[in-house]
Amino acid sequence: ASFMFLPHGNGVQLVALTPQTTSPYVAYRFLTVQSEIASPKAPLAQNPRQSCPYLSRFSTLPPIVYMDMNDNVHARLELLAVSDSVDSALLSSLSSSSLSSDLSTASSLSSTSSSFAVAAASDSELSNTLNLMVSDRQKLSFDSTLSFGRVESMPQVVRRIRDVTVTESPLPYSTRAQRVKQGVGEVDMRVVPTLTNLQCDGQPQHVTKVRVGCPPGRHIRVRPPEGSEAKCNDRFPLSTASEPESTYSFARYGCPTSVYHQTDGYLPTIDLYDGDTFVKQVSADFVVWEVNRRSDYSYNATIADVGCVTRPTLWSDLITQYGATNLDSAWLPDTTVNCYDTNSSVFRAFSGSASYNQMNASGITYLRFDTTGEDGWFLFKVRVVDPYYSYCALETVFALDVFGAPLDTITALLIVMAVTVAIVLVLIATYFHYRQLLRLKQKED
Repeated sequence: ASFMFLPHGNGVQLVALTPQTTSPYVAYRFLTVQSEIASPKAPLAQNPRQSCPYLSRFSTLPPIVYMDMNDNVHARLELLAVSDSVDSALLSSLSSSSLSSDLSTASSLSSTSSSFAVAAASDSELSNTLNLMVSDRQKLSFDSTLSFGRVESMPQVVRRIRDVTVTESPLPYSTRAQRVKQGVGEVDMRVVPTLTNLQCDGQPQHVTKVRVGCPPGRHIRVRPPEGSEAKCNDRFPLSTASEPESTYSFARYGCPTSVYHQTDGYLPTIDLYDGDTFVKQVSADFVVWEVNRRSDYSYNATIADVGCVTRPTLWSDLITQYGATNLDSAWLPDTTVNCYDTNSSVFRAFSGSASYNQMNASGITYLRFDTTGEDGWFLFKVRVVDPYYSYCALETVFALDVFGAPLDTITALLIVMAVTVAIVLVLIATYFHYRQLLRLKQKED
């Protein structure tokens, strides 16, 4: 006879094929794996009849996980099994004071209202638990804590729990390019019971594909001030928008932010999104530049103010190198210099009075609009330039509507003179008007 395995449910089924002389010339029969593995016939009669060493298993890991630089994934692995002698000895040390209502996972017992007695354990203490195996330790690392407990309504059942934190952390690197080369890729994470056999239902392991790199749909947005969206259509009707407003996507970037010229300054708040789902506020360094090459703005902080120990990347250097028309490709994460790096082998001389151009949510640098500037729109592009924050190219556009700029001296003098002349003319006209009225009154008398 010949044997073959065919898919059956979540597993496989053993089929025995036997040739015969009449049609269909092949006879087949399905064999239960348990009967063949634990047959009562000699010499297999010496082997005890096997049963699955656990009742159920559960993992919160999805089939696919996307991880960016320094991302963490928290997961819970859970195994329910009939208590053995090792479990009984450990559980006997639990007191009633350790009972707690723990229904934090959607395990096979999550629909019950049972209480659990939980205590910490080590892998050497438990005879069977769920283990997490990573195919590439050069891209991921993980820490785990193991605990066990009993189900009060089912004293014979033991619950083994492994809480895992997986971190994107490649091997040591010296440049962004090296980190990208070492970090980006796909890693298999396998959840496997310590003990299993063919009697257990389903697949023997749960596999999660971890794709390290830029998660799909990840981007940044500039957070608008509270209440600004409601006034957007009143302030900027799309039908009458003029340049550069007509090139600005209201639907994509939101309403421009109004900034009074005499305020202390403006620091954009950058948020990270996956699609339309908010992830977190960006804490990395970012830079901005004006798309239409307006230059009537500046930065409040200097290199000395922020405490640099070497020359940072500066817009003035990049403009000299790339020209004022190529700013979009001038400042990239790969070319950003960390001015706080005391271990750098190359010291770059700098002037402490030069403006510091990098901004951060927790930093002191912000945009300032010059007193010699003009009112109007500023269309900025913002880019995250921290080389070790994300595998993604994080950039977007936002607009500021700056108003309240002070008048220049000549314009102010012209206005004063015009007002003065107007007042004098009004006084003269009033004088002659009342003089005429007085003459008419004298004639009547």
